[in-house]
Parts: sequence; C-alpha cells; structure tokens
Amino acid sequence: MSYACTQNVTFTAAVNNNTGSSNGLVKLVLSGVQMQPFTVKGKFGGAWDCVGFFTVSIWVSLLATLPMVTILRVGTYMHSDIKTMDRFDDPEGQPLWYQTLIKMKLDTDLRSCCIR
Repeated sequence: MSYACTQNVTFTAAVNNNTGSSNGLVKLVLSGVQMQPFTVKGKFGGAWDCVGFFTVSIWVSLLATLPMVTILRVGTYMHSDIKTMDRFDDPEGQPLWYQTLIKMKLDTDLRSCCIR
C-alpha cells in the first residue's frame, strides 16, 4: 500500500536574513510523488492517489472519543482506589454494624409512634 499524488505538491517557506526581516520565499515543487513505508520486493504496492488517510469525520470522532475515554479511565481508576474509613472504629471492640444500628433506630421510631 503506497501513497501517490500525481498533482504537484508544493512546500513554501520564508527566508530571513540576519536582521530578521523576510527576504523572500523558497518554494519546493514535487510532481509525481509516491511513498511507501516498507518495500515489497523492490516495487511499489497499490497506490492511493492524493487521498488522505483520515477524513474530517474520522478526526472529529477521534477528538470527541479520546477525551471521553480518558475521563472514563481516570474515573474508573479513582473509583477503584476508594478505601473504607476505619478511623473511628475501635480495634479492640466490636466492629460497627451499620445495618443493625439503622434497624434498631427504625424499630424504636416505630414503637414510639405507633405502639402505645
């Protein structure tokens, strides 16, 4: 797979002198350019003629997806690193059982309001 362009490819650059002012432009014109990253038996492969590898829709999709995936990965990492807090737990006493405390609180509230 190679990239070829039968149209003229032009590169221009400004030429500066020692004082920093622009003296003119240098122009490099290439016609009939063909490039291939790897050679296959000394021949070029099938050519894509002046076609970009990424269209505008592919670039926009990548630019929209990459930040979202980054945010998702950072959020997953932060979520997986949450530690339970045992600062107020007495290591020599019984551990705190929150469900039991909530159930006892509900039972007392029900008794005080409904049972007389």
